[in-house]
Amino acid sequence: MPSFAPVAIGLIVAAAGAALLMRRARRAARHRPPSQAPSQADVEAALRRRMRALAAIGRCGDILARDLPEAQVLAEVCTVIVDEAGYRMAWVGYADDAPGKPVRPMAHSGFAAGYVEGLGLSWDDTERGHTPVGTAIRTGQPMVVRDIHADPAFGPWREEAAQRGFASCIALPLRLDDHVIGALGVYAAQPDAFDAEEVALLGELAAKLTLGIARDRERAGRLRVEAALRASEQRYRRLFTQCKAVELLIDPVDGAIVDANQAAADFYGWPVEALKARRISDINCLTPDQIAAEMARARAESRSHFLFRHRLAGGEVRDVEVHSGPIEVDDRTLLYSIVHDITDRRRAERELRTFSSAIAQSTAAVIIADADARIEYVNPAFERLSGHTLAEVKGRTPAAFRSPNVSRDTYQPHIAAVRRGEGWRGEMLQRTKHGFDVWVSVAVSPVRDADGAITHFVALEEDISRRKQTERDLAGMAAALERSNRELERLAMMDALTGIANRRHFFAMAEREVALARRHQRPLGVLMLDIDHFKEINDHHGHAAGDEVLKQVARVALSVLRATDHIGRIGGEEFAVLLPDSDMDGAVATAERLREAIEGAALSIGADVHCTVSVGVAEWAPRDASIEAALNRADAALYRAKREGRNRMRCEA
Repeated sequence: MPSFAPVAIGLIVAAAGAALLMRRARRAARHRPPSQAPSQADVEAALRRRMRALAAIGRCGDILARDLPEAQVLAEVCTVIVDEAGYRMAWVGYADDAPGKPVRPMAHSGFAAGYVEGLGLSWDDTERGHTPVGTAIRTGQPMVVRDIHADPAFGPWREEAAQRGFASCIALPLRLDDHVIGALGVYAAQPDAFDAEEVALLGELAAKLTLGIARDRERAGRLRVEAALRASEQRYRRLFTQCKAVELLIDPVDGAIVDANQAAADFYGWPVEALKARRISDINCLTPDQIAAEMARARAESRSHFLFRHRLAGGEVRDVEVHSGPIEVDDRTLLYSIVHDITDRRRAERELRTFSSAIAQSTAAVIIADADARIEYVNPAFERLSGHTLAEVKGRTPAAFRSPNVSRDTYQPHIAAVRRGEGWRGEMLQRTKHGFDVWVSVAVSPVRDADGAITHFVALEEDISRRKQTERDLAGMAAALERSNRELERLAMMDALTGIANRRHFFAMAEREVALARRHQRPLGVLMLDIDHFKEINDHHGHAAGDEVLKQVARVALSVLRATDHIGRIGGEEFAVLLPDSDMDGAVATAERLREAIEGAALSIGADVHCTVSVGVAEWAPRDASIEAALNRADAALYRAKREGRNRMRCEA
């Protein structure tokens, strides 16, 4: 192509853009009502818009006139279409012959961030290929969507387009050597923004852009030929400038930074040119003596790198690992340095050391096992607790330390829960290396990776043998205290000699029975018993014999009475009996059975003793304020029986 072709293309594009601008201005004037004559401000605004449009068209011409890479041409043209001509968005997509025939976005500008990349367009004859750009590529004809919100073919992308303010669009095929290589898409904020004449002008603009692409590809081919002659240098420059690692070229004589790549500029915070105006001593925070000491350490440790601290443009200091070596560049010997930021790594190493120290120095035993429960690590506390070293337990499972005094099935539900990832906390009896059983509290937790899969288990153990012994001691003490309390309670209610209710408990039971009899209008019989000639038994046979008589009389009485009856010792040889649901006749019958049973009993106290009782009978009456009134009447009847000769029963008067 002749050398004046780029300029000619630029002028043609500028002319086309100017014509397009004038056309849009005339159309706007035709649609303005007569009453809306333009004011001076409107005229000045229109003039500014024309100047802006002309500048945009001129810019497009400049872009096409310059020797720019194809991608840059596309990007800058899209930017000018949006920034200078006032469209909402512009982008260029190339047809790809890969399976599915995708449309590959090459450049975009305007409200396109995340939009173009997420379209997932195709130029195949499918739903995703029926977009304006896909149709323009497939048919080779301009494709206009006059109202995005109403066009049914735009359905899958309508909502996203509406959010970005797109109302209409046009796609113009880019044809190169009778072959459509892609399309230019232009989006407007107003519906029906593209009429037939505007489509024609934009089509001419697209054709000129295609000529620029062809010229750039021709130039690229020429550059490839030239690049073959400079392959070695360009490969170096490409590796140097595009490398993601921070790279510097340093003059070893004065420390001047001869060159730096973009990664270095990004890392240090200075542009490349600003870096090249500095010396390495401006960046390295170490003094010359410290640098010399570090280099000596590297030699002593056979390291091929140095550990320095570099200051960034913002003042932050980072730990770096520097690999340096000589390189020949233009007959000069320079130091080629690769710099790795190891600040985060060193921080992680410090945290790991802290974590490891915390585990190692923990008073709790720590066990780390893999997903199969095979032990990988135990801390010193575990070694002290179990007597086993790490070397002895590595590769074994914790089940190996279970005490043989515990069934294998005891912990199976807990093990299953842990393997399901639920974790477990409880107590276990373990056997130490020396054959002793120790109780330990255990907390087991699963460790998961980023995908949620269990990779390890961590168990924390603490010796609780002393606590368990204390618990057993306390449990024993509590049981003994409970027994003592029960015995005290029994003694508080029962007569210590005879085992029947004492006076206090008997009267408490009597009050309850009186309340029931009063509530349910039931009869309640009352008996008073007194052992005849009890003083003579004590005097002739001793108090031990008298005590035995009391116990045997109580035993005989219990054998005669019903389970619902109550008997209590309320005096020395005096007993009282409550007979629920017994009227006077029932009480008299029970009293006579008691008297006869005691009279007929053979009381063995070391010598045969004939024992009788006198019985007084009364019936509680609703008029009685308490049980004592009935007991007093029964007691009066008892003394009448005594006076009449003893060993007999008498009823209340």
